[in-house]
Amino acid sequence: MICAGALITLFFFSLFAIGFPLRAKSALAHEGCDLEDSKDELALLSEEELGFLTAKAEGGDAMAALLLARGYDEGRGVPINLPLAFRWYQKAAELGDVEAQYRLSKLYAHGLGVKKDLKSMVKWLYKAATAGHAFSVFEMGTAHFLGQGIPVNKPQAAKWFAKAVSMGYIPAHHSLGVMRFMGEGMEIDYAKAAEHFRISAEHGYAESQFMMGICCGKGLGVPKDEREAVAWHEKAAESGHADALYHLGVHYDLGPEETVDRQKAFELYERAANGGSVRGMFMTGVLHLEEDFENRSLEKAAEWFEAAALQGLPEAQLDLAKLYLEGG
Repeated sequence: MICAGALITLFFFSLFAIGFPLRAKSALAHEGCDLEDSKDELALLSEEELGFLTAKAEGGDAMAALLLARGYDEGRGVPINLPLAFRWYQKAAELGDVEAQYRLSKLYAHGLGVKKDLKSMVKWLYKAATAGHAFSVFEMGTAHFLGQGIPVNKPQAAKWFAKAVSMGYIPAHHSLGVMRFMGEGMEIDYAKAAEHFRISAEHGYAESQFMMGICCGKGLGVPKDEREAVAWHEKAAESGHADALYHLGVHYDLGPEETVDRQKAFELYERAANGGSVRGMFMTGVLHLEEDFENRSLEKAAEWFEAAALQGLPEAQLDLAKLYLEGG
């Protein structure tokens, strides 16, 4: 069973774990220049060429300023120098380059090359978003949901996520799905939540695959189907999704008699535990206590109970106390 608190935590995680690593691949094409190709060329610049590029940037060439910024940001052709990266991203952003506006917002967000300033982050993110930068649109939703640089406004967050969806930004489907599932900023609608989850799940997003497993297993917004639930959790588990591994462990541990496989359940629980699943830690400890289990180990059971107890799981705290009282 998955609690509301865990789902909210999952939502926060998905905003960052799904959204942020998908920083646009920088396939920027200005004036017939592919940024990815230009970025590689930057590694070969001589001092004279770097001076020429700098002069172009200072003269108001946005692409030149962006190339310089990325060079100093990523260490291509020049040593990494975040203050200089900030300077040239700002120059390009002020000249209207959308990718530079987005990247400038990230420097402000993390305090890289400039003092952290979430209000300035939102300012530049908004400029990029309103200019049609899909990932910036998505992150405007994140900013409204989390209250980053602006007050929390979940209905507004939903509007930005919906706009990102309309622009074809697949991860935004997951965010809308969780908001629909939890009733955050909009009414609970499991059917619509499942529709969003399915779209992003079919594009390979593990968080959505996990949530499709929850929907199918509980019959929320879709017909209840344990086999389909297991199939979705298996897909998420292929990406190392800890909660999916835990749910698969439960399936092989406590599911239909024909599927019970305690050794397989143990292996799944242990993988989930190593991936950070608190309940995976607890259940790994539980199986270590089973008298007829080949991996029985009171010492390891105590270690896993302690790990889960430190994460605040009441059941683990109780079982750990029992072990200590019994001299285990």
